[in-house]
Amino acid sequence: MKIYYLILFCFLISSCQNIETEVKESVSEKFETVYVTIGELTDSRADKTYGNFVMPVKEIDKTVMENGTVIAYLERAAKEGRPQRWSMFPQYCLNCEVAYGEKPSFIYFSYGEGIVRISLRSETDISEAAEWISGKRIKLTIID
Repeated sequence: MKIYYLILFCFLISSCQNIETEVKESVSEKFETVYVTIGELTDSRADKTYGNFVMPVKEIDKTVMENGTVIAYLERAAKEGRPQRWSMFPQYCLNCEVAYGEKPSFIYFSYGEGIVRISLRSETDISEAAEWISGKRIKLTIID
């Protein structure tokens, strides 16, 4: 029985250890909101399992890349009985409704200096997802 108490005691002491973390102090972060309309598919594989939309966003500069971040939201337009809203990426369509296309797909967001990319993946075909998202707006929250 003493061994169990000893193990319990050691566990309690070890769980109270201080863990060091690195915290960068921020100097008055700047937030900027930019709206971008998704155009036509920029690139697509021949087998239609991957494609992307690439859009220029000059506000994503070297400072944002080194110290900031970009958060993207996809606009959901108001419909009867539903208010306009913003949905965060990624977007999944696994058990799809007709409005989103009937083929399972995955839509995600990435960014680089001067650009944002909306990528689409599917085991079968991204065409319906590309058609569904083309022309929609994204809201970018850019934090320096």
